[in-house]
Amino acid sequence: MKGSLNAECRYCHDNASVVVTGAFQNMSTHFLTKGGSPAMACAQCHDPHGSANLKMIRAVINGKEIVFNDIENGLVNTSTNQGLCQVCHTQTVHYRAGIPETDHPTSGCLSCHPHV
Repeated sequence: MKGSLNAECRYCHDNASVVVTGAFQNMSTHFLTKGGSPAMACAQCHDPHGSANLKMIRAVINGKEIVFNDIENGLVNTSTNQGLCQVCHTQTVHYRAGIPETDHPTSGCLSCHPHV
């Protein structure tokens, strides 16, 4: 099922008339889990029908409401510790779900942790 969902996303992401040339055109997979597999389904974080959030990020992920309106600073929430990435991360070194973090950058996450 996961491959089928990602294939649906690629229908547009692989079409230059729909997605202009850039970082998210021709995506072959989503982030991999630690160790390299399995690939995540795009729909785990993105709503293919759109949402009020940037990048069609789902309004609710893992039962937590997500507000994502700042791509540079909006991936983690240092107040609630339930930001976009934090609602799923339970095994990471930094920004685990619900765990306060004080010793890691809070912006520019995708510079070191790319989306592909």
